[in-house]
Amino acid sequence: MSGIQKIAAGVLYVLAGLSILFAAFYFFGGDDPSYATEAGTTVTPKSYTDLALIWTVVLAVLITVLTLGFSILAIVTSPKALKGFGISLVAGVVLVGISYALADKSEYVWVGTGINLTIILAVIAFVGIIASEVYRAIK
Repeated sequence: MSGIQKIAAGVLYVLAGLSILFAAFYFFGGDDPSYATEAGTTVTPKSYTDLALIWTVVLAVLITVLTLGFSILAIVTSPKALKGFGISLVAGVVLVGISYALADKSEYVWVGTGINLTIILAVIAFVGIIASEVYRAIK
């Protein structure tokens, strides 16, 4: 293993360990005091819900920054990758545009856009899987 691989493995183990620790706090850390809602039901929230949500956001931001950083690094070091990046970027913008156009124009237009985009990507993935299997069967 090279030096960077050892560092990456160490960071991965630390993040995984912290995630397991925070999950244990969430599931086994007890409950906050119960309270009644307006509908008359009783709610008992977990004690460490805020910690779990903050950790999720930290991981999401970290993953986004690392993904974008390494993508930019790959583009800078390999000009051929710029063509693939450009095609992917245009395809992404087109798919978001189509999803936005299909969304209900209410105050939740971006929620509808996200749902439509998820459905479109799921259909593309499903068609890709089927086409790949048919191609392998024919080959």
